[in-house]
Amino acid sequence: MNTRWHLVLAACAAWGLLGCGGGGDGGGGDGGGGGGGGGSNTAEFVFDCNIGGLNAVMTMQVEAVASSGAVWGPGPTPQITGVIGNGSFIYYTAGSVASSTAQYSFRGENQYADFTMLNGNDRFTVEWIVTAPGLTIRVNPFGPGPTQYDCVLRSSRRL
Repeated sequence: MNTRWHLVLAACAAWGLLGCGGGGDGGGGDGGGGGGGGGSNTAEFVFDCNIGGLNAVMTMQVEAVASSGAVWGPGPTPQITGVIGNGSFIYYTAGSVASSTAQYSFRGENQYADFTMLNGNDRFTVEWIVTAPGLTIRVNPFGPGPTQYDCVLRSSRRL
């Protein structure tokens, strides 16, 4: 997994979402859910973005899903005897970006997402780059002509 995307965990902590990759809620959460000590693994972030001089608002939900591996029993037709975590996460993203001239929806995995224009036919890939104040969006990271836009975190919450 790309080392840079591991910064998402650091960003989650900086944004007040300790444990957004899973973990305990500490009992003060607003999200119902019953006992068991497991907190939410989903968070929502709202960013103010500068898209080529236009103000835009991006709402992004990030879900951290732990990777795991199966433990197989012996024999020619083995059964699964256990599941163990391997310590890594896959980050699924989804959300929208809206400006005065365009609206987009997106879905992605780890540091990449596919954008679709809701009021047109544009489709493109972006790369998320976590920065101290928020995110940089690199449009068309594999070419032609990558372009970058900066977004500053406005708010965040665990879902």
